[in-house]
Amino acid sequence: MKKLIAVVLVLSLGWSSNGGNNLPKEQMPQSFSVRFSWWIIDERKNIMDTEAGLLQKDLVSDGIAIAEFLPDQDFMQGLYELICGGSLLNIKRKMTSRELAAGDTLLAMTPNTYYEIAVNIDGKQFLISGDQTASGYTDTDEEALCFINTVTELIKSVKNIPEWQALPASNGAYQ
Repeated sequence: MKKLIAVVLVLSLGWSSNGGNNLPKEQMPQSFSVRFSWWIIDERKNIMDTEAGLLQKDLVSDGIAIAEFLPDQDFMQGLYELICGGSLLNIKRKMTSRELAAGDTLLAMTPNTYYEIAVNIDGKQFLISGDQTASGYTDTDEEALCFINTVTELIKSVKNIPEWQALPASNGAYQ
């Protein structure tokens, strides 16, 4: 009987296998959205916004292209598992060389790619940002590794979206 009461109490408190921390449970809530952006030039961001239903692609010398994006439940569940499955939502500092470097050894990249992951889960907002310099710290900083791995998977996911693939190819490159 004591075991049954303990199980009921645990379930009623919303405890999950995520260790009881403040991160979401494995089941995606009704209110979940992600706005992922990456860019070299601020005015020409690549964007996937599940709430606004938007994809935006930087075409480099040809401006930007925009498409409507209405993700299905499977895509959203996969996105939820990627975003919430690890420790990404626990990152509180910017993932940049300026924040990650020990001492005076800053890493610089030209051109540098910037990243922003804005997440809304049941009205709770998370914003994780950084840049490509974080990749230089993946061997020494777990948060940098988590951030870069998540960004890499997000870019791969966006580039596999049929609506993204239907947008024109980028013309040119940044130097």
